[in-house]
Parts: sequence; structure tokens; C-alpha cells
Amino acid sequence: MARHCATLALVATVMARPIEVNSTRHQLASGLECGSAAAFDGLCPWAAARHQAAAERWHSSASVGPLAAPARGRWALLRFSDRPLGKLTRPSLEDFVGRYPGRYDLLLEKEGLVDRRDFHPAWNKLAHARRALILGSYEAVVCVDDDILITNPRIDPIHDALVEHFSGDASTDGEKLVVASLDEQVSARVPFNTGVLALRSSPLTLNLLDKIFQLGRRLKRINGYAWLPRITGLWDQDAFADYMQIYGSRNFVLLPHRQLQSFVRPGQSHWLPGDFAAHFTGLSEYPPQQGLALLHDFLTLLQGASAEGAKKSGKAIYQSSTV
Repeated sequence: MARHCATLALVATVMARPIEVNSTRHQLASGLECGSAAAFDGLCPWAAARHQAAAERWHSSASVGPLAAPARGRWALLRFSDRPLGKLTRPSLEDFVGRYPGRYDLLLEKEGLVDRRDFHPAWNKLAHARRALILGSYEAVVCVDDDILITNPRIDPIHDALVEHFSGDASTDGEKLVVASLDEQVSARVPFNTGVLALRSSPLTLNLLDKIFQLGRRLKRINGYAWLPRITGLWDQDAFADYMQIYGSRNFVLLPHRQLQSFVRPGQSHWLPGDFAAHFTGLSEYPPQQGLALLHDFLTLLQGASAEGAKKSGKAIYQSSTV
């Protein structure tokens, strides 16, 4: 009897504590269709019905109040990194943000939001961006990949692009929701690169991101090959390509290559002195130490060589690389 009373007392104590509710798990346990907030957490089936308003999508908790309207001109630079490479590129991003006080909030994330059994870790940047758009009072969130090195912080093409393209009303389907950079070679498979990806604060953007995560679950077929973007291929970039083929490009602004980023790839470099940023694409295909060595050599050139010397030597490094 005493043991039974003690058990009841413990249960009463636990039940009296405030409990955070995971809305996805709650809806699944209740036999309901889960909302779009579960699009990337591995618990919700693809193309589940969406029945929640944009401001209610992220988290069910009494401690979370209604979202405030975005403050004008308040932008976030967001980077997700779980790789050693990020330790070499992070100082350049911090220095860039520090040169423009009050212009950007720097969000450095290393904890994954997506279930790596369901989505490749590369999808974490969109998951974090989605959360920042919902929970933060930002007019725009700009994702910057961890393999991007800011090489000319004296200029700010991100600011210029946001002012030019995100200053109007986002209440119609024709307004611009995404600013990104063209690849140096544009194709249906790669219409643009997501290394620097600016997302406007709008329910329309949240709907777009929901569709991107859903397309990540759709089998992609090209030239006899098939893969799931959520786990292989070009990941979110493949999903964006599918989105543009299905829905068109009216919500996208695609800036010329080398305006936001200049690609530096094994065997080929498009970066030139004075360019805003160098993007070391494709390093995930090689052993981490080789990628780190390439980036370290590039940093050494920037620090110790003249502009013209860096241009010539940089090309020599990547043209002679055996990676």
C-alpha cells in the first residue's frame, strides 16, 4: 500500500511539471495527419496534409508566443557546419560581419536538426533557416556554406542584393523570395548554386521550403540513373532544380557567377583577387585532410602573396592538384 501511494505521488509530481510538446509526435500518436513542420524530421510521411498556419508551424509550447513582424533591415547570416573545414572559414565570416555593425546577426549552428537516417546533414542549413525565419524577427535569412571563404570583406554584395530585390511587397506569388548565385556552368540539373542562399521572410518562402523538403523525398531520374536527393546526389540543390522545373523561376533572383561567390574546384579555379568570396565546392567527394590542405594553401597565399601573385599561384595549386 505504501509503495502504491509513493508511486501515485511520483506520477502526480511528474504530471505537474510543464512539458514541452513535440507537435509531430503528438499528432502521429493521435492518428492525425502531421503538418508541414514535420517535413524534415523523419517522422512525417511525404506529402502529408498541411493544415497549420505559417506562424504555428514550428513548435507547440505555451512558452512560445506569437511571432513579431520582422524589423526593417534586420538580417541574419546563418551557417551550419559539422566539419573541420568550418574552423578555417569561420574567422572570415566573423570578420565580415564585424565590419558592418548592426547590419547582420551571425547565427553559427553546429547541432543538426534533421535526422541523418532520413536526410543528409547538408539539409541542416535549410532546416535552421526555416526555424530562423519562423522564430526570429528577420527580414531575410542568408545561408552561407561552411566551404565559403570571404576574401574581400570591404565590399558587401549580399547587402546590395537584399536591398535591391527584397524591398518590395512579398504578398503575391510573383515577388522575389530567393536570391542565389549562378554556377559558372548552368544546366537543368544545376540551375544555380545554393552556397550563398538568401531567403526572404514570408509565408510564401516557408511554403517554398516545405516543397523543397518534400521534393527531397521524390526519386530523381536522369539519363538512366535514379537517386533520392534527401540522402545523395546534390541534396537540396537537386530539390531546388526540381522545384524550378515544376513551379518556374519567378520567385528567384539568380546573380552572375563571381558576384556572391567564385568557385574554386580541384583542378580549376575561377576566383580572382578582389572577388567577394571563394567557394571550395566538391570537397565532400574527397578525404577531409585533402580538402583542408587545399584550403590551407589558399589561405597561405592570401596572407603572404601580392594580389597578382595570389592569382597566379592559386591557379597553379589547383591545376597541379592530384585530388
